[in-house]
Amino acid sequence: MRLICKDYLCSSLSACLKQFNEANKDIEIDPKKVDESLVEQNMVNLTETLDRILNNIYASKDSIPQDARTVFNMLKELTVVRFPGSLKTSVGGFFFLRLLCPTLVTPELADIDASLIVHRRSLIIISKCLQNLVNGVNFSEACMKPLNPWLDQNKETMEAFILSLAELSPSPKAPSLFPKVTVSVELGEAITSFFFPQWDHLLLELKDHPTFQNLAELSELVTVIQAKQKKSQDKEKK
Repeated sequence: MRLICKDYLCSSLSACLKQFNEANKDIEIDPKKVDESLVEQNMVNLTETLDRILNNIYASKDSIPQDARTVFNMLKELTVVRFPGSLKTSVGGFFFLRLLCPTLVTPELADIDASLIVHRRSLIIISKCLQNLVNGVNFSEACMKPLNPWLDQNKETMEAFILSLAELSPSPKAPSLFPKVTVSVELGEAITSFFFPQWDHLLLELKDHPTFQNLAELSELVTVIQAKQKKSQDKEKK
């Protein structure tokens, strides 16, 4: 999945990092790491930085590859049936916690220009804030608690964005990056990594759902993937 989204992550996060570096504002709010007299202003700097980054991410939605959007859509369909109320965990977790935040902390993963990677500690702080926002969890650490009002303020907008990630556009701006068969393999691996323990049960529950035909095809593909993986493992044992 990171391969599918590599160009998107590079372009969107490069723009975020460039803005952050040009602003050149300190966002450290831990009094153990910065003069306590600077914490209040740095808190303002941090929330302004987070707002700019979120606006860039929201604005870049249509540039997310359709292969990734297909995965998000399938995750949504499976989640609402099997795990009601866990949409943020599945779709939001996949996009932010598996893709965007790890790349933000280590931009080298997306071949982002090394000259843009200036303040690693700041990137960790930003990533931590985004993760808590996606998970809907307020901070308990004393130095981070002042950010809880910001989390509450942005909760609904984030939830709406996560829902929109799972919507498929009839006229996508970001075309598929792979031929159909390859996309299907990527899709099968991504979906089953989330739901494989309950896969047979899910197929039974969804047999009357409009997406069942696609899921049945995906099930056949999963069998092929597993057979190839087993064959590869057997070769390694020999």
